[in-house]
Amino acid sequence: MNIDPENYSKYTLRRFAALFDVIYWVLIAVVTVGICMFIEWWVA
Repeated sequence: MNIDPENYSKYTLRRFAALFDVIYWVLIAVVTVGICMFIEWWVA
C-alpha cells in the first residue's frame, strides 16, 4: 500500500468538508424549526 500523502490529505479534507456541510445544514434546519416552535409558543 503506497499512499501518496498529498492525495490522502486532499481526500481527507474533502470528506471533512462534506461532513461539515451536512452538519451545517442540519444545524440550520434545527435552528429554523426551533425558531418556528418558539414563535408558535410565543403567539399561543
